[in-house]
Amino acid sequence: MKRFVYILFLMPIFLTLLFGFSYQFTKADIPEEIGQKNAFRIVKKTSEDGEIVLSYIFPVNSDFFSQNFSEEQFATYKFYLANYVGALAKSYKQKQTEGVRISSCEYYTDIDGLGFSIYFCNLKSQMQFFNIDSEEDESQKNNKNLNTEGVFIKKTHLKTTFPISSTKSAGDLKMVCVLAISSWCKDCEIENEKKEE
Repeated sequence: MKRFVYILFLMPIFLTLLFGFSYQFTKADIPEEIGQKNAFRIVKKTSEDGEIVLSYIFPVNSDFFSQNFSEEQFATYKFYLANYVGALAKSYKQKQTEGVRISSCEYYTDIDGLGFSIYFCNLKSQMQFFNIDSEEDESQKNNKNLNTEGVFIKKTHLKTTFPISSTKSAGDLKMVCVLAISSWCKDCEIENEKKEE
């Protein structure tokens, strides 16, 4: 019976070593909604040392503009969008606190978007930046950064608030693109039909 249990235990390890388990993700494995280029994005990345990067990315939709408008009109639209995204980044810079760094407006080629990033040195600086009360009981503080280490797996659980916490804050982000389109339409004298598209 002992041999049988040992064989059952060692068989998956042996098969893994023999055949390996490497899997390459293809574009077909990614859901269409995630790979969509014309989308508003908030990307959050955390590093092992606790640094948090929060990126706000607004869609440029280059394919649509190149098919329906001239290069000059498209360049004008990108100019207005970059100005409004830059203004939003500047408003965040005004409330910048210690341990927080905000990038300028940049173009993300892989997802066709303009945006900026906010770099937090740790969770505490993120909470201060977003004015989140840290008056929590001790059990919640202990669960905020919970590292569980095992033999094969290291898990990190991080509890934090989502930067868009209300309909108003979501509307404010959408307004960046609405203002860019309105300014662009006035400047380039675009008809209402094209503006709606």
